[in-house]
Amino acid sequence: MTRTRWSLLFGVAALFAMPLAAQDSDSGTQGEKAVTKTEDGPLSLQQRAFQKFQELQASMRRLKAELAATDSDKSKRLGQGLQWIQEKNISEAMKEVEHLLSTESWDAGIEKMQVIQKDLATLLGLLMDRDVDLQELLEEIARLENYKKRVDKLIEEQKELKDESRKAEALAEQLERIAKAKARASALKAAQQKLHDETAKEGAGEKDVDPLAQRQKELHEDAESLEKELQELEQAARDLDAEGKPGEGKPGDGKPGEGKPGEGKPGEGKPSESMPGEGKPGDGKPGEGKPGEGQPSAGKASSQAKKAASKAGKAAESMQQSGQKLGVKQPESSLDDQEKAIEELGAVEKALEAMEEEARARLLELPFDQLEKLQKETLGATFELSKDMKKDAEGDGKDGEEGNGKPTPGSDNIEQALPKQKNAAGSLKEIKPGKAKQQQQDAQDQLEEARKRLEDALAQLRQEMQEEVLRALEERFSEMLAKQRSISANTMLTHKWRERVEAVSKAGVTPTSVKERCHRLAEGEHGLRQEAQDALQLIRAEGSGAVFPEIVEQLGADLELAAEMLDGFATDEETQGIQKQIEKTLTQLLDALTRRIEQIDCGEAGT
Repeated sequence: MTRTRWSLLFGVAALFAMPLAAQDSDSGTQGEKAVTKTEDGPLSLQQRAFQKFQELQASMRRLKAELAATDSDKSKRLGQGLQWIQEKNISEAMKEVEHLLSTESWDAGIEKMQVIQKDLATLLGLLMDRDVDLQELLEEIARLENYKKRVDKLIEEQKELKDESRKAEALAEQLERIAKAKARASALKAAQQKLHDETAKEGAGEKDVDPLAQRQKELHEDAESLEKELQELEQAARDLDAEGKPGEGKPGDGKPGEGKPGEGKPGEGKPSESMPGEGKPGDGKPGEGKPGEGQPSAGKASSQAKKAASKAGKAAESMQQSGQKLGVKQPESSLDDQEKAIEELGAVEKALEAMEEEARARLLELPFDQLEKLQKETLGATFELSKDMKKDAEGDGKDGEEGNGKPTPGSDNIEQALPKQKNAAGSLKEIKPGKAKQQQQDAQDQLEEARKRLEDALAQLRQEMQEEVLRALEERFSEMLAKQRSISANTMLTHKWRERVEAVSKAGVTPTSVKERCHRLAEGEHGLRQEAQDALQLIRAEGSGAVFPEIVEQLGADLELAAEMLDGFATDEETQGIQKQIEKTLTQLLDALTRRIEQIDCGEAGT
């Protein structure tokens, strides 16, 4: 806001500070005449108010012309204000009030000034246009917050689906490792059998068996390596068991699968629940029943791996003993150890075959069809979000509102996530969890980038909101201070006047005219109390701490107390002291707001 615009707003607000003659006098007593003729009397103050109003009009005309080329919106707003002045004929009305005061037509003057005061309040609202700005910011913040919530939910759903794919990938990788270990055990068993046959051919006696001993040593080392590999396989099986079978976590517990496409909650079904045209995975057939119900226990895999590792270790021990005997030229006695090694390796093969069969059964019984469906539903919700974002920008939003022509923050990322989600669904259909997991990660990355852009935009809007609220508060408190000064001045004038009136009236009786004056002043304080409550709501919504809510709460309490005292016809020094405290508090609030606004302006200038 320009410095000139601020001067205009304060100029209008200052007009409210002029004590209204209507609130100063009710009758044409000599005491009232004396007050009217003083320098601070109602007539003099009304003349000064009219002079300020003329200065305000001149400033508005000048500023309207200056802004015509640089800021058409503000120039238009000033034009509306000038048109309002003409339509309400405020200048003539103020002149008429001056005439009424000069002829001591107090009642008519009161009535006319109340109309003028309402017209000036409307003019102030036209010039500020603050409510419109705040409402637009609040609506934009609410719109982006809604989009952010939808993106947050999509991210959560995509994470859970990716986690299911990761579990499935881990199981598929485990199956590959089992197959490799089984092939290695088979090869080692075959090599040991071949060595056994060659050793048997050598027979007894002092013969050169060093080559056989060397080969046995190498096979022993291979068996030890196999044992370590099987121990790692056992730990991997334990990890899979601890994590749970893919599909047991039921995407939908966190929850993909519980919502409806387009609502940010794709999928009403869960991997553990039946769906039209589909069985429940797990009754012994892929695609039927719950995962784990018709299949071997997950704990069996780790026990089989442990057994295989133990058997491989025993085979290594037998090979070591065989190698030692071959090293001392005892080929015949080494044959028993070699046969034991072959037997143990056969047990390793059987354990690995059992593990492989179980892993394959678990992989085949995974609810890939369910995961594919859930991924498609998350895709559908993402598409709906993308479509809504485009509508907002293009002008086809809710209630036919026009768009702003600017892309919604993060809309590009949402659009880029769509093909990745579609590809992930295809990979799940082809039972390629590893590929699906990477595509789901790519989609999640795009969704998270969209969330970041929305968060950045919201942070910027909240900063603008803070600035608008602070300026709105400054305008509100300036107006309140002007009104309070008017009420305070009228309270003081009323007290002086009542002293003269009550001096000639019956002792202990408050004249009706004094009561009416006090009630009008109390109404003014009640009105300011409501304005303080409205300001308090703004302060709490803004939440920057630039203005302490406690101070405004105390301000409201003081205003309420002042109103109660005036309703009790108290216009003495105690009531006036409370009013002075109210003015002081408003002044302090304005000082704090001014400093905060200057800090913001300086910060903007430095960026």
